[in-house]
Amino acid sequence: MEKRKITKTAKPKTAKAVKAETKPVAKSTGLAILTISGTQYLVKEGDELLVAKLAGKEGSTEKVPAMVLEPQIGKGTISYKIIGPQKGPKIRVATYKAKSRYRRVRGARAHLTKIEVVKITEGGK
Repeated sequence: MEKRKITKTAKPKTAKAVKAETKPVAKSTGLAILTISGTQYLVKEGDELLVAKLAGKEGSTEKVPAMVLEPQIGKGTISYKIIGPQKGPKIRVATYKAKSRYRRVRGARAHLTKIEVVKITEGGK
């Protein structure tokens, strides 16, 4: 049998050493709850999302009240830019009656609007 050379292994790091090595966390960009047409969306600055059809013109900027979650929970406002209209996925519904050769197929596509969250502001009424 071969004799293996025993080497000294490094000691496990203590809690103090681990704390010293952790890096500071960058300040978050902020989260908020945006409510449009009765639907709530969790958003942050720069997010793009599809919402129910809005009346605004393409390229216009809107400002709405919202609930800001970060850095502190409170009231605030969200500014968003309307990118343009889009259609949702096609939904196909088929119906038939047995033994009577009766068949009907209907389809629908939701009218949506794509928006981009430009700015989340804390405070306000």
